[in-house]
Amino acid sequence: MKSMSFARIASAATGALLGAAVLCGAAEAGTGNWYGTANGPTLYQTNYWYNSGNASPSGSVPATAKVTSLSWVVNLSYYPATVNTQIIGATSGTGWNVGSTISGSTTVSPTVPANQSFYFQIKIAQGTTHTLSPTVVGGGHQLNINYQY
Repeated sequence: MKSMSFARIASAATGALLGAAVLCGAAEAGTGNWYGTANGPTLYQTNYWYNSGNASPSGSVPATAKVTSLSWVVNLSYYPATVNTQIIGATSGTGWNVGSTISGSTTVSPTVPANQSFYFQIKIAQGTTHTLSPTVVGGGHQLNINYQY
C-alpha cells in the first residue's frame, strides 16, 4: 500500500475545506424585502411629470442590498387612459418605467440599491398640454421591494 505524506494529506484536506467554505459562502447570500407607501402627487396638467412623496424602507436594509423584484399599486382619484408611471430611487435617481400598469410586479436586474427611498413619478400623456379638470389626486401608493445582498 502506497502511503501519503502528512503534508500531502494536510494540503488535500485544506483544499477541500477551502472549497467547501467558498461554496457555503455563495449559498449564504441574504435576501429580504420591505414595504412602504407614498402619498401624492396632485396632477394639474397633462404632459408633465409629477413626483409623489417617498416610500421608505420599513427597517434596516444592508448597504450592499440590490433590488431583485418589486411590486406596486398606484392609487389615483381616477385613471385617465394615458397615465404613465415610473418608480425612481430617491438617492440613485435610477428606477423603472412601469407604464400604464396601475398595479403589477416585475423581476429586475440587481443593480439598483435597495437601501434607499423610492418615489412614484406620474404623468398623463396626451397630444396637447392642457389643464386637468378635475385634477388627478394621488395617494397611498404601495411599494414592495425584494432584495439580495
